[in-house]
Amino acid sequence: MNSKFVAFLNSYWNSILIIFLVGIFLYIRLFTYGDLRLSIGTNDTPSYLKATEKSLFSVDIFTRQRLLTTTILYKLSIPQDDYQLLAINSPAAADQNPNRLIQPGFEWTVIMQVVISIISWLVLVLVFARHIRHLVLRVGAVIVLLLFAFMPQIADWDSILTSESLSISLFALSYALLIELVFWFSQHYTKNTQNKVWALIALWVLVFIFFVFTRDSNLYLVIVTILLLLPFLPKIVRDRKYALLAVGGFLIAILILGYVSSQQSGRWKIPISHVYSERILPYKLRVTFMQANGMPDPANPEFDQWFDEYAPATYLKFLINHPGYALSPLLINMELFFSENVQPYFIDPRIRFRSWYLAIGNLIHPTSSAVFFIDILLLGFLWLHYFKGQTRLQLAWALLGSWLFLSACATLFIGYHSDSIGVVRHVLGSVLYYRLFMWLFLFVAFDLSLSLSPLDVDSNYSVRIVE
Repeated sequence: MNSKFVAFLNSYWNSILIIFLVGIFLYIRLFTYGDLRLSIGTNDTPSYLKATEKSLFSVDIFTRQRLLTTTILYKLSIPQDDYQLLAINSPAAADQNPNRLIQPGFEWTVIMQVVISIISWLVLVLVFARHIRHLVLRVGAVIVLLLFAFMPQIADWDSILTSESLSISLFALSYALLIELVFWFSQHYTKNTQNKVWALIALWVLVFIFFVFTRDSNLYLVIVTILLLLPFLPKIVRDRKYALLAVGGFLIAILILGYVSSQQSGRWKIPISHVYSERILPYKLRVTFMQANGMPDPANPEFDQWFDEYAPATYLKFLINHPGYALSPLLINMELFFSENVQPYFIDPRIRFRSWYLAIGNLIHPTSSAVFFIDILLLGFLWLHYFKGQTRLQLAWALLGSWLFLSACATLFIGYHSDSIGVVRHVLGSVLYYRLFMWLFLFVAFDLSLSLSPLDVDSNYSVRIVE
């Protein structure tokens, strides 16, 4: 055998192994899930189509019934002969039809969802793996995360004509870029690398904006990011790290835009009306609090006008004043939140190996609330490990873990309290974040535990691969 080829294999065999694994999972995702053009709509799908009737450049682009990102997707894939929605399923309906169809006009919509999903998850898998220093753990992380991404528990959403697919995919991509950004600031940030950092920031901000404007609840991840930046603000200002200051400015701008657009759009009215009808008005003490804070009697004609102007703010005030009410249902219902892990809109028997995929996916997407408590233990480990070692590498992982865990908590809180109907679906993203956190930071915890020696990190705190 050619000596140069042998030397090449010796030098790059671990990278070749990872590429081989990626190839296997890509084949599974692309060729064993049925025709990629298959799709199915829901009762919400017509509202996404209605949002495309106006120009993307009209002044109300942020205040329509559906958000910017999904509107762009449907605009880009709109056919000349318009969409023909032939397959609609509601799990609550008695006459549900669980079969997907190739629906005229929607072929490119679902193909684009599949492509965005595959690219987003591959970027997250490879970015995360390259920061794991031990080879066995790195290969294990690639396998587990590819299973996490390409089993039906996530992959099936790419056939559904709603916002879930884009929200899940763009979250994965934005988190991958955030991992890279945090490590650049903790390890490589110098005057010579500023242009690369600015390019990475621009890319992350762009993806994050599209992610935020996929679902209203995603806006609260902006608040989490700002809160995690605040403790470092004095050092950022002192060291003149203008790139991080720019990130903060972008985030504040996104937060303001998102809040104003959400309020003016009226998208919140129906879900908040459910909350008032089921969780406030049937209870005398809660009604008393609301009336003490300006709510008219529901039988009064003024109630509707008050509701349009003050209902969300007054309900938020009620939650702040009653933390027991606000937090206890989250813990009580945690098992319910984790009880499902697949989309409910189609169960297609024509997909080969589907039962096998679901069984494997159930192992990677457990339906037990134990995941939540494992996450708390892992997050505690990350911070204890940092306080013990005080290295930038440990701080980077602790911050990344905190961002993911707090993002899950914030969206869980909002998902539960923003509507009283379809709660399990509304907290879908939060539960997915908790499950993802468990797998990511189990590998990080083992990697850090096996690298207690400071020799495992070089003088620039860059990753040193340990085989």
